[in-house]
Amino acid sequence: MNMRATLTLGIVVGFLLSATGCGDETTAPADETPVAAALASVVPSGGATGIDPNTMIRIGFTHPMQAGMQMYAVLHEGGAGGPLVDGTWAWSGDMMHLTFQPTEPLEHQTEYTIHLGGGMRDAEGNPIDWEPSSQHMGGEWCTADMLGGMMNHMMGPGWMHENGTYGMGFMFTTS
Repeated sequence: MNMRATLTLGIVVGFLLSATGCGDETTAPADETPVAAALASVVPSGGATGIDPNTMIRIGFTHPMQAGMQMYAVLHEGGAGGPLVDGTWAWSGDMMHLTFQPTEPLEHQTEYTIHLGGGMRDAEGNPIDWEPSSQHMGGEWCTADMLGGMMNHMMGPGWMHENGTYGMGFMFTTS
């Protein structure tokens, strides 16, 4: 084989090896965008009535969540600006289920609001996709007016959603 043919063959082989990446793909294809976690369930859902005052609040996500996100989950008596209910939030081992156990049973025939911060993130750091919760679980965006004004502690970065609201509220009524 002459020098010119050898050089041409070397260029072609080099091109083919670089095009295939030698089987060591290090990045995801450009058309694959990360899928953010969404709410999978809220129990009790927004608008529910006749809820047992001894109920445990359960929030499910479609992907594992970032550690510490429970600090952006609260239960209010009344609306999203109402007093906080004492209790404990805890993650399941897989970080996909958050539960709230009130310190004392909830009051009978009383409205409560589960308030989840709009800046919550999944384990990969992606913001939560809130659309399913507003359409199928009775969620409502929490505005500054609903929270009682600009001095409320639930208006910081973990509470703020990119749409300017302060997360999602799910109001329910006990029996």
